Amino acid sequence: MLILNFFYQKLQNIRYFIPVKVLSIFYYNFIIKFLFFFRHSRNHQNLVKFI
Repeated sequence: MLILNFFYQKLQNIRYFIPVKVLSIFYYNFIIKFLFFFRHSRNHQNLVKFI
């Protein structure tokens, strides 16, 4: 019973952890692209277009 409970808890953690990880990856990817674009854009009009 205790082992089963432990496994269930692990499963819950994994189910919660995976979406958070995926979201964080997308979020960091977006930030990196945004910073890269911002650094390479000479004028701010490009930035407005980008957004």
